Amino acid sequence: MGDNLIESFWEWWRTEGATVVAAAIEAGDASSAFPLIDQRVAAIHDGLAWEIGPGTVSEHQLVVTGNPDHRAVARRWLNAAPSPDPVWSYADSLQRRPLGEFRLGLGSALVHYADVIVACQRRQNRLDVRVYHPSFGGLEQRQQFEIAFLALDHALGEVAVEQWLGAVDTTRYRPADGYSLAELVGVVDALAAENTYEDGTPAWVGLQWDGENGRVVAAAQVPLCSSQAPNLDTHIAISVPYRSFDEAGLPTEQTWDALEELRDRLESVLGTAGRVLACETTAGVHTVHVYADSVAVDVVAIESEAATWAQGAVIVASHDDPKWSDVAHLRT
Repeated sequence: MGDNLIESFWEWWRTEGATVVAAAIEAGDASSAFPLIDQRVAAIHDGLAWEIGPGTVSEHQLVVTGNPDHRAVARRWLNAAPSPDPVWSYADSLQRRPLGEFRLGLGSALVHYADVIVACQRRQNRLDVRVYHPSFGGLEQRQQFEIAFLALDHALGEVAVEQWLGAVDTTRYRPADGYSLAELVGVVDALAAENTYEDGTPAWVGLQWDGENGRVVAAAQVPLCSSQAPNLDTHIAISVPYRSFDEAGLPTEQTWDALEELRDRLESVLGTAGRVLACETTAGVHTVHVYADSVAVDVVAIESEAATWAQGAVIVASHDDPKWSDVAHLRT
């Protein structure tokens, strides 16, 4: 899994692949070109999958994606892609599709997306959903879930499903207060807009709870989900001690200001290689949660900046965490 293999894929695509695959699709023989893509995508990483579908700004769209463990690779593939043209565009996740009269064949079941109804219940900044379709009465639960997730991915796009939906269940009974898939798109888009600042950056939410060592004060980006920046596959926990605190073990106002200044400097050092996504403060320690691109980040530079802190020795610990599991407790 190296950048050289990604470069090789795009070199083949530019010189030959794009033309060959488009011609095969035009001739009604798309499957003849699939092995050419299969072998080259598998060479990049065997955990990747791909598909070709209609584009929104082009005739066709090539999508290479993977589960959360492999999304960083897919994002690097996308970052190296050529600019879209009238024939081809590119993505690293399943995109929204115009639903219209879309039908899905699954075994003996023929699913019209217009008949899908979704009930929603908001839980903090996510929606728990129950998906209904008239065919569910005659299908096993596994098939119901397969249809439900395909319908949600097609309607919302894979990224929005992961960012804004919580629990997903199915039901054989039509919800009285459900939404069509088209209406669900509006509900999810409104939730996303609510959690986006005017400059287009993700909103932050404040959290508090009683921990083992006293009061915990935290802040985290919304949504705190790896699909938002899949190339940031390395968690860097920066534990900053502080000596000036109140009776609850939390920083004094002056120390809060100093901690904020340190976070700003750390973000400057990170540049485009990473982001500060959350922080936790309790019992004399302020932990800054950074997620960074393992290919681009300079951990030594982060350690050097952290060493300028005057209230004690800062501990910087990093490891692979492509799913952002270390901050799952801060997701709302």
